[in-house]
Amino acid sequence: MTTFGSMFASLTEWPAKMSAQPYSLSEAMIGVSYLSMGVAGLVGSPIGGKACDVTAAKCPQVPVARMMFNVAAALLLMPTGLLIYGWTLHYNTHIVGPLVGHFVIGVASAAYLPGMFGYLSTIKQQSASAAAAAVHAAMFFSAAALIYISVYGVQGMGFGQYFTLLAGVQVLAGGYAAACVWRRYRAAYGVAGGVAQQQQQQQQQQQQQQQQQQQGLSRLPKALAVSRVELLHAAEAGESTYDSAAGDGGGGGGGH
Repeated sequence: MTTFGSMFASLTEWPAKMSAQPYSLSEAMIGVSYLSMGVAGLVGSPIGGKACDVTAAKCPQVPVARMMFNVAAALLLMPTGLLIYGWTLHYNTHIVGPLVGHFVIGVASAAYLPGMFGYLSTIKQQSASAAAAAVHAAMFFSAAALIYISVYGVQGMGFGQYFTLLAGVQVLAGGYAAACVWRRYRAAYGVAGGVAQQQQQQQQQQQQQQQQQQQGLSRLPKALAVSRVELLHAAEAGESTYDSAAGDGGGGGGGH
């Protein structure tokens, strides 16, 4: 939630700073300057969505894997963007500086959301809409709180110090989220790995049984052929014995 709230805090503090010295932008140009955040969304959303799909395809039995890349992106990019944004405005650098900070903040927010909502839709398939609505409400509550706090925070601390504080909060929150995701991933992967191993063993046993059955069937014609030959030999031997006995009998009768 701090990711979304920090993004809105940077958005709402932007017009007042851009309209003052040394930037002195008109209202129209302030609106144009928001394009950096829009371009960031166009870049970050597809990347975050693709990363979510790739991790889901690699670990289909572990839903929390969808959030691994997205949480990492928020943990690394959001504090970096907040620091760039805050200190470039603090020292009144060229407008390119805060625009770069705004862009990094936007990429971090846009890359984070696909993983979170993909995870929700996986674990709450019967109530995905309600879960997404609850998360949206929490996100906007956190945004409202940070927007209100930011007005007094920037006035009392300055841009650099206040957004450094937000970056620190983001590191703590993002680090905790990353640790939770990794712990659940390890636990779920262990269970899924055990199930997959059992399934693999069962498949191997079935394959062995099928091979044995096929080998038995392949040997059956040979066994039948051997049995037929043996029967023929036995029949020939029986006929020979009968002929010999008949001959002996006939010889004996002639003698008498």
